[in-house]
Amino acid sequence: MKNFRVERIEFFSDEIKKEKGLEGDFGIVATFEQGGKKKYFAMQLGEKDFEKSISELMEIAREECEWVSMNEIA
Repeated sequence: MKNFRVERIEFFSDEIKKEKGLEGDFGIVATFEQGGKKKYFAMQLGEKDFEKSISELMEIAREECEWVSMNEIA
C-alpha cells in the first residue's frame, strides 16, 4: 500500500444515517495506491471516537486500510 491519504472526514446527520443505512456517527474516506491503481477506502466511526485527535483518527484509518489492502491480495 502506497500513498495513503485521508481525503475527508464526514459527520452524518440523522437523516443521512437513516437514508443510507449508516450506523456510525462519522466516517473517514481515504485513498491509497495498490498495484499501480488508485483505490478508495471508507470506514464509519462512532461516538467513542469523538474524543480522539485527527492524528489518532488518521492512524486508525491507515491501519484499517492497510489490513484491507493486504487481505485483498491474499
